[in-house]
Amino acid sequence: MDNNFVKKLNAKYLIYQLLFFSICAGTTGFGVTYLLGNGFSASQAGMIMASSSIISCVMQPVLGDIIDRMNSFVLPKVIGGFFTCSLLCFASMQIIKPSLLVFGVLYGLGNLMLQMTNSLNNSVCAYYTNRNYFLNYGLGQGLGSLAFSLASLGFGYVIAGFGIGSMVWIVLILLFMLIITSLSYPKVEDSTEVHSENIREERVSLLVFFKKYKIFVATLFGVLMVGMCHAMSENYFIAIFTALGGDTKDVGIAFFIGCMSAVPFFVRFEKLKEKINVLWFLRTAGMFFMIKTVLLILATEVWHVYLIQLLQACTYGFLFQPLYYLARQKVSEADLVKGQAVAISMYLLGTASGGFVGGSALDLFGLKKMLLLALCIAFAGTLIINISLSKKETKDR
Repeated sequence: MDNNFVKKLNAKYLIYQLLFFSICAGTTGFGVTYLLGNGFSASQAGMIMASSSIISCVMQPVLGDIIDRMNSFVLPKVIGGFFTCSLLCFASMQIIKPSLLVFGVLYGLGNLMLQMTNSLNNSVCAYYTNRNYFLNYGLGQGLGSLAFSLASLGFGYVIAGFGIGSMVWIVLILLFMLIITSLSYPKVEDSTEVHSENIREERVSLLVFFKKYKIFVATLFGVLMVGMCHAMSENYFIAIFTALGGDTKDVGIAFFIGCMSAVPFFVRFEKLKEKINVLWFLRTAGMFFMIKTVLLILATEVWHVYLIQLLQACTYGFLFQPLYYLARQKVSEADLVKGQAVAISMYLLGTASGGFVGGSALDLFGLKKMLLLALCIAFAGTLIINISLSKKETKDR
């Protein structure tokens, strides 16, 4: 194996992660702020952001099914195509200055195109790893988290100094760089022709996938529920901080602390998984989410929440990081793109649902009862994950 090739491949992958998560810090982290600054109401902005997430959750497994059925290595072209569409949507908003309705549609589409690549990037990593070209997934996630936290701080200062529109211009530059990076991923040959032939024979449709991998899908339902708890607390940090006498500045600080605290875990994950079973992290993630939620209920000072955010590595890290390895362990290579897409989509569907359920519960019952509901949902999700992972299911190779 050419070590220089692997190093260059890892460099492309890590640059991709840095650029992608920096863009997400703008389009997702400041998405509602950007829409509010362009004349949308809070409910309209929330609907645009939620619609992008939900449509992405539905479409990613379908896209994965289509890609799995193609014999050629099309992932870089598909990813680059989505980024190009996203760039065109955001550029049109800035240059044409359309009506409010068209503006909202363009922003939603641009954000949707970005989100559609979530699982595809994992599939690229799996594609090379399965062919013995090891990509450091953990380091990539760590650098991504670091990029998101630093870019969030940077976007905050830039927007304050140059206006809300400056965010999109920076995103356009980063998107152009990301398109070039994604299209530069090279194809590598399968180890044997028989291997490729077996993959074609094993491949199943999306509907059959859910029947074939019942335990995998059941585990993901648990992940969905734990993801709901995650969104119900973090999406409404402003309500938590307001109740404690804080403001939006404290929300930004809390997000920064959370992202930074998870970076060491992400970076060291490849070493940790050699000593600890990857599925152990998934089993215990829900318990840490329950601990975090209880601590948020009991918090009486702003700095309490800052300390609670140090648990981010054991909550989000333990939940999201193992999903990539869960799919690789439970799903055959013939269905791997589909498997990665289903895994990511179920988590994102959980966070989107959590945002909706959390907002409704907050309006109807208040902050404490909303957090109690999040606690109950996390408990149910943890139970489902542990029961499903206790059952044996091997991938059919």
